[in-house]
Amino acid sequence: MAAVYNGNLMWLYVDGGRVGTGHGQRGPLVSATSSACKELVVGGDYTRGQYYRGSLDQLRVWNHARTHEQIVNNMYVTLTSDVDGLLFNEDFRLVITNHKERKKERKKERKKERKKERKKERKRRLMDSGWKE
Repeated sequence: MAAVYNGNLMWLYVDGGRVGTGHGQRGPLVSATSSACKELVVGGDYTRGQYYRGSLDQLRVWNHARTHEQIVNNMYVTLTSDVDGLLFNEDFRLVITNHKERKKERKKERKKERKKERKKERKRRLMDSGWKE
């Protein structure tokens, strides 16, 4: 998904195809009065309770409006942060992958810990029954 704003119009693209045009935004997205803003709302209007229901692979913020051709040609390209005009670039696929890997590791560790605890418990029961090492 890509959204492009040129100061007057906003275009929405999904999988490289334009699916909508909006006139709701007027003027610059960042100005002297809004430069202190520390929040970026992506995919909805929280004042109206409208939210994007889906997931994002990547989020890129540019300092200029991208053309349809630029969007299509770069939508599957991994970009570095030193690309001219690219202000923000985050690849959430890496975050998700790392999260899943950490989750698997924690599950393994818990399983190992439970096994260790069961072994201790069996040994304690044997010791309580009078068994000698």
